[in-house]
Amino acid sequence: MQRAPDPRDRRVTLVQLTEAGAALIGELRPRHRAYVEERMSHLSAEQLAMFHSAMETLYRALQQPVED
Repeated sequence: MQRAPDPRDRRVTLVQLTEAGAALIGELRPRHRAYVEERMSHLSAEQLAMFHSAMETLYRALQQPVED
């Protein structure tokens, strides 16, 4: 990770991956995906459909503005 000040707003710090960080993500992503797929393989088709539906509902809810 590397940090840099935002040239448009001095209150903001921009954060981005370094090349080494991006390479590490590229290396770890296939292992993570295989792990998740193995864990999810224990669910039935019906359970997977319910999980997918719940995740879609959560995603839509997270897109809504927060009310005070």
